[in-house]
Amino acid sequence: MKNPYFPQIKFYLLIILISLSSGICTSEEEEINPEIPVASEIEMQFPKSELTVGETLIIEALVKDTNGNVMSNQALTWSSSNPEVIDIDSSGLAEAKSPGTSIIEVTNRTGIKATHEFTVMESEEENLTQEPHSFDISPTQINIEVGQSVQIEMVIFDIDGVEIENPEILFKSLDEQICIVNEEGLVEGLRPGSTKIHIEVSNKFSEIPVTVSSEELVISKIEISPQNISAERGEQVQFSAKAYDQFDQEIPDISFDWSSSNACIVSIEETGLAAAYTPGNARITATVGDISGRSTISVLKSETLEADTFDGKWSICLEENGDQFGVVELEFESTNNITRMYTGNVTLNDGSSFVVRGNESISGRSIAINWSEFIQVSERTSSITSGTFIDQFAIKARLLDGRTLIVSDVRLSRIEE
Repeated sequence: MKNPYFPQIKFYLLIILISLSSGICTSEEEEINPEIPVASEIEMQFPKSELTVGETLIIEALVKDTNGNVMSNQALTWSSSNPEVIDIDSSGLAEAKSPGTSIIEVTNRTGIKATHEFTVMESEEENLTQEPHSFDISPTQINIEVGQSVQIEMVIFDIDGVEIENPEILFKSLDEQICIVNEEGLVEGLRPGSTKIHIEVSNKFSEIPVTVSSEELVISKIEISPQNISAERGEQVQFSAKAYDQFDQEIPDISFDWSSSNACIVSIEETGLAAAYTPGNARITATVGDISGRSTISVLKSETLEADTFDGKWSICLEENGDQFGVVELEFESTNNITRMYTGNVTLNDGSSFVVRGNESISGRSIAINWSEFIQVSERTSSITSGTFIDQFAIKARLLDGRTLIVSDVRLSRIEE
């Protein structure tokens, strides 16, 4: 007899077996399928960050997961922020095209990326041939009115004399209240005055003088240098002068008329070169039209204040105009207790000469010189009287010229042989 509960028992046993089988499979699947790695960063690798034009560089990218492990077979995308400077292909090969900077970026599919900035420089050979060596500037001097403009033109050459195209030029006004200049070299006058435009090309520079005026410039003052100086006898001194306009700005390229108040003491040439002759003070003047500038020069006395004897050659100079008109030459003849006597002659610049007799008072250190000129049957005489020694090289005296009936101040200066 069959058990009526046997079918039910079989059914429950089947359900238990199915449940046990399902539990075993789930446990095995968990052990067989571990967690899938996920990319968290990209590391760029490259030997250097600076390239020269024409150079290539392989840039590598390592993709790492959250545990720092390198992930292989990763799809990457490369890009350059400035392809004209650096171009890069899909494999990470970069090529330097032109000087400048560019940022290289690498990205994976999930958006993880890495960037780095690279610099491209010119090659040494290109730098050598394109380095500015010389340049021509026009104009070399600028004179404009307020509100006017003038363009500076420049041609830049390399060391081989080849013109450089599109050079980098820096223009700068040294006083932007007087004039301004833009980056193309256009100069504009703003107010009257003088300044300079500073120009730089690579490591070379130049400057252009600029004068801006609002009306006709006139000389308002002249300054002379040096001022109030002293000099030894025989010394030369170079004077210079500057003329200034009504805006107190220097006016360039002015010619001055130079003069000395006493050319017997100090003479001066048209170049401003002065020569000291005998002790005393002279005023040096530089003149343009009605405007003058002045300075003084003092010629010092020698340490020996008196001459031992009056013999030798002495030039005769008119203090009024500084003309050296003759030479007196005396030879010692005899002496008494207080007076020395000389004989000799006076030779004028025209070559004529006259008989001379001279007396020197030892106590007063004064002199008297007489000379004679015979005209037909009559005799004319001239004399230097009241002559006194300044020092051993100079005598100041009065000339009484009986031939023309004039009296002049003269200065005798010893001629050194």
